[in-house]
Amino acid sequence: MKNQKINESKVSEQDENKLIAERKSKLALLRKSGNPFVNDFKPSNLAKSLHEEFDSASNEVLQAGNNKVSVAGRIMLKRIMGKASFVQLQDTSGQIQLFVTRDELVESFYNDQFKMGHWRHYWRYRNSF
Repeated sequence: MKNQKINESKVSEQDENKLIAERKSKLALLRKSGNPFVNDFKPSNLAKSLHEEFDSASNEVLQAGNNKVSVAGRIMLKRIMGKASFVQLQDTSGQIQLFVTRDELVESFYNDQFKMGHWRHYWRYRNSF
């Protein structure tokens, strides 16, 4: 029993060391291509205000409008479905769901970075409601 705990501890340490090494490798790649901690994006909207403004609007009204929004926050959930994804974004006011398609992002960003979770720079969700 004691040997089993020691072996489990070694495996756990090895997994942790591997994870740390992977993170350090990713950080080195990000540093090589510029500032890995870019924080100069200033959102113009909050999730709560977007809900208040658009939740009661019909699809026709939303599609006819040309509303541009920018939001920032922590991605809580990401559902990837080929060329499109749903993202649950949480900011200081609440959560909002975003629909992201490959064609709306900079070329190759969707497949190379968004789907993989390797983000060098912030990305802005822009869409016409």
